[in-house]
Amino acid sequence: MTRSRWLYETLLWNLVLTCRTKFALYMSARSSLSIIAATLVLLALPSMAKAQGQPHCGTDEMRQKMIERNPDLLRQEADAEHGLQAYLKALGGQRDAGDTTTYVIPIVFHVLYDPTVGNDDHNISDAQVMLEVNNLNINYSKMNADTTQIVNAFKPIAADIHVRFQLATKDPFGNCTNGIDRITTLRSSNAQNYSKLDPWFRDRYANIWVVHGLVQDIPGGELLGYSQLPPDVQDSYGALIDGVIMLWDQIGTGTTLTHELGHFLNLQHTWGNTNSPGVACGDDGVDDTPITKGHFGGCDKYDFTCSSTVLNATYDFGSVTTTSGTTDPTPAPSIMFQDTLPGLTLSSFAATGVSTNPTASGAFSFSQWGTGATDGDTAYAQLTGALSSTKYYQFSVSPDFARAMNLTGMTFIAGRTATGPRTFSVRSSVDNYGTNLAASVVPVGNSLTVQSSNTFFFTMDTAVTASGCTITLPAPPNNLAYYHQATPITFRIYGWNAEDVSGSFSVDSLTIQGTYGNIENVQNYMEYSDCNLMFTAGQGDRMRAILNANISGRSNLWQDQNHSFTGTDGYEQTCGPEADFYTMTPFVCTGTPVQFKDNSKRATPTSWAWSFDGGTPATSTEENPTVTFAAPGAHNITLTCMNAYGTSSVTKDHEVQIGAGYSEVDGLLNEPFNNLNAFQTWPSLNYESNATYWGWDGSVGHNAPGCAKLNASETYYLVQDGFPPNNFSDRDILLTPSLDLSNVSTIQFNFWYAYASRTSTSTDITESLKIYSSTDCGKDWLLRKTLSGPALVTAGIASAGYTPTSSDWRQVSVDLPSVLKTNDVRLKFEYNSGLFSNDIFIDDVNIDGVVGIDELSQGGSLTLMPNPAADKLTVDLGFTGTTSGTLSFLDMTGRAVYTQAVNAGEQQLEFNLAKMGITSGVYLVELQQPNGRRVERLVVR
Repeated sequence: MTRSRWLYETLLWNLVLTCRTKFALYMSARSSLSIIAATLVLLALPSMAKAQGQPHCGTDEMRQKMIERNPDLLRQEADAEHGLQAYLKALGGQRDAGDTTTYVIPIVFHVLYDPTVGNDDHNISDAQVMLEVNNLNINYSKMNADTTQIVNAFKPIAADIHVRFQLATKDPFGNCTNGIDRITTLRSSNAQNYSKLDPWFRDRYANIWVVHGLVQDIPGGELLGYSQLPPDVQDSYGALIDGVIMLWDQIGTGTTLTHELGHFLNLQHTWGNTNSPGVACGDDGVDDTPITKGHFGGCDKYDFTCSSTVLNATYDFGSVTTTSGTTDPTPAPSIMFQDTLPGLTLSSFAATGVSTNPTASGAFSFSQWGTGATDGDTAYAQLTGALSSTKYYQFSVSPDFARAMNLTGMTFIAGRTATGPRTFSVRSSVDNYGTNLAASVVPVGNSLTVQSSNTFFFTMDTAVTASGCTITLPAPPNNLAYYHQATPITFRIYGWNAEDVSGSFSVDSLTIQGTYGNIENVQNYMEYSDCNLMFTAGQGDRMRAILNANISGRSNLWQDQNHSFTGTDGYEQTCGPEADFYTMTPFVCTGTPVQFKDNSKRATPTSWAWSFDGGTPATSTEENPTVTFAAPGAHNITLTCMNAYGTSSVTKDHEVQIGAGYSEVDGLLNEPFNNLNAFQTWPSLNYESNATYWGWDGSVGHNAPGCAKLNASETYYLVQDGFPPNNFSDRDILLTPSLDLSNVSTIQFNFWYAYASRTSTSTDITESLKIYSSTDCGKDWLLRKTLSGPALVTAGIASAGYTPTSSDWRQVSVDLPSVLKTNDVRLKFEYNSGLFSNDIFIDDVNIDGVVGIDELSQGGSLTLMPNPAADKLTVDLGFTGTTSGTLSFLDMTGRAVYTQAVNAGEQQLEFNLAKMGITSGVYLVELQQPNGRRVERLVVR
């Protein structure tokens, strides 16, 4: 966020609150927003946790926290639901009668870029946003290609919602836009409601915030995004946070935003308003979505856990006679669901390849089986026959429409006549009747055993009937063939090894076992499964109902007058881009490549023209050029971008700061900040580009007026839900000049600072001041000292913007390691804000140590008068030694622009800068002699 953006935002919300200007025309009273800048506290919601470590949506947790803050939300929800149900009742079959009105909803994406992350992948492209909008409209109109994969139970109710989202082409002030708002802010990381910057009026636009990372305060799975339900955001606080916040890598891929906008349009998760899918069954208030427990990942399309009913159906063959033919005339068991609905259909038993009629009544008993046993055989190994795939008994179990089943096994009674089959087994259609199913006899008897774990064997060569024949079907997790099945499964019972074809084999009292129930809508967009691809018609009715309700501005979104206001659905505008850019390396040394990134908005540029003051190259037409700079300091960078509809330019003078590639201070540092020019040689970075930044204050100081000051008391926060934003800190940087410490030993860094807290609660003092060092021009930094919490406070409690007294100052000393005994060393002050930040002051920054021979310690001094200088300069040498030397004027690249010999004993030299060719700028004046050298900085105006 730029400083002008902050001022714009503060002004906007203040004007909205007063509601006395033309801004009042842009919003209804119920959508009034509130922001309190500077000294107020952001009370943000804490993070959502997710069981089982799966990616998830945080809508339900956010709702719970909002209810904790305001229990009256439960009443508001109930009132809203009552009105919605009345509307749906009055609607009757209107949509079935052909109401296909398409509601066009204007949408805006606020893309938040955090410049400290280390990469900018999360600053997604215009194309990625447009792809996401296209995906939304495909999903909401049931045009997604994978609808062919919808299970049959839900194909009839998979619905085109007749809702379409369109990027706005007018912003709240009537300016042309492409519906993509770009904001540079640290709030893109560890984001939550306090990251919902620059919301556009929620009764005009659906706001989508795209962030680098969402808060993960509590261990659990990754949070992908969240929204609020319309009844929960009806007040002015709710208006400020109303919308969807999303991880950047969910834009343009997957169905996460489809899911979150379902919440925005008043849909609950399919299991209801809890975030415990897989734990308890729940209802979402939609008639055509079944009760479900919800599903984390996977695609268990035929789960029926919440309506699971025990299956224990028995064939008793009571109507079988010796003339009833090969199909059992006994009615098959009737399996109902919830007493009145079809559940499972069991087919009649049928015989194939055997005799045309049963050999006995009251059991399923036929002859004509394959032979392979001789009279008197008692050992299984003596049998010579083989299973014939053409001779079997058969029955099927078929789930009725919208039902599924788990089959766990079966039991039955088997018998043979004296010459009937000695062996039998059971197979199924699951593997095309290729293998015998696992068999056992329970309880174990003498007349029947199981061979090779899957073949029944009558041990006695006599007529026998044996109960307890048991088939156990494979179970999860190793085998899912009989688990959550919605298609028929057929079983066949094979007999063989008869002594002759007249012998018969019988089956009686066959019981099939398992469970069955109503298929849950695992493929719903409001699920957490991996196969989300549909809304139901009932969900569509619910979403369209909220779009016709005067709740949280939803009914205004699709109105024609709002389309005119937002430039959508026939009122589109086209425009040129608004130029903007950034660099991921805002501070580098001379000669270091810097890549500039186009970050234009309002429209997508098609061509670019860059100019770089002091850069190589000096111009570029690339979208994201790379440039080097030879001179230190700030450089003007100008970007002009264009498309077929317009051109825009922007110039920035501090987007990148170039540090000197040489030492600006040789030896010991002594900076009292007695004047603005001295402070301006210290680079500073304002990552948030807001109203808080390091500056110079000439009215206060440690020993004398003049110090560095950060106006951290002006850090502003959104007022929120009773929880502090403990994962967000504004961050401001102050850097020392480049230091040459190569001739300094026992290095000690000292400074004085003053700081007062704005709270008496020690746990609320979360701000910190950190000291870092770098030996590679700021590419890498090592932490040397942290002052945080109560230890940071030097002046007790004071109101915002306090002025320190002489007793408020405290000195900090940091022993620096010998690794810093080198040139091109920089030290960094990094302040991270807290909820109760106040202004912080730094003064009298020094480096103490033992100076080596290279530092001029005797025989001369170097004083420049005046400094800054204009035309004339006096150099006081204090040159009392007997050795001559050299006085050089160096520009900031280290190049000597003027050199003059200095004779022994000279005390003072006068210079005419204009005649020397020295123009305005910053120079180094170096006195060198055999005893060492002295360098002073000269500012020429």
